[in-house]
Amino acid sequence: MLSQKKFTDSRSITTLSEVEREHILRVYRQSGCNKTQTADLLGINRLILRRKLKEFGIE
Repeated sequence: MLSQKKFTDSRSITTLSEVEREHILRVYRQSGCNKTQTADLLGINRLILRRKLKEFGIE
């Protein structure tokens, strides 16, 4: 049985969606904001990338 650790500082917890957002934005910036290259580097469809960027308020 796994023991549960208690978190005393919930601010240190990063959600999966926050990690996803930061990773996508980092790759997007590193590619010079090139959507096709970003999608290729991330291994996702360009339409999915466009939807994610829109969710993040980038487009």
